[in-house]
Amino acid sequence: MEDFRERDQQDLLGDDDEWLISQFRLPQAVLLDLSAVLGSALQRSNHRNQAVPLPLQVLTTLGFLATGTFQRELADRSGISQPTFNRVMTDVLGGIIGLLHLFIKFPYTVGEQANKKAQFAAVSSFPNVIGAIDCTHVSIRTPGESGYPHQWWLLTPFLNPQSTEERNYNVCHSQASAVVESTIRLLKGSGIALMPQVENCHTSPKRCAKS
Repeated sequence: MEDFRERDQQDLLGDDDEWLISQFRLPQAVLLDLSAVLGSALQRSNHRNQAVPLPLQVLTTLGFLATGTFQRELADRSGISQPTFNRVMTDVLGGIIGLLHLFIKFPYTVGEQANKKAQFAAVSSFPNVIGAIDCTHVSIRTPGESGYPHQWWLLTPFLNPQSTEERNYNVCHSQASAVVESTIRLLKGSGIALMPQVENCHTSPKRCAKS
């Protein structure tokens, strides 16, 4: 990962997409939009980080998530102290989490639900599905695991299918759940720090969950 201090900290977002993606896993347009949306939230959150330019706050945090580099090393490359970077990352992650409601939405209206049902039926032949849910593990010191119970509103696969109907159900269920599984793979692929083989998540489980 390149030393950010070799570049103008204010002009990091002016680099070409190839360099930005190699460092932060996102192209310029997305980084610009994210910095703009986070701007007001980060400026309001606390005055303590005002000395650190907003783009550098965002990019340093994304650089950590994308590469899994130790905080001290990444902070040094960005020309800031590790304690400052720790505070910056807390604010940036909080800002990103605060935006979730803008991008992750449940299909409440009849029209939205009908559209989702049609999409799931097209890929899996599974009727009346409006969403898929799954989980993944990240590398933390004390990982836990729990399954999903079968509910009238949450369909889970048969652990030991006995009949042809149950086996067919599991096939359709697998095809439908592939949507969320592929989404998780994309998210983990864009954030190396979340990959299970990278054993460098030396922060608390709460911080890892935010990441």
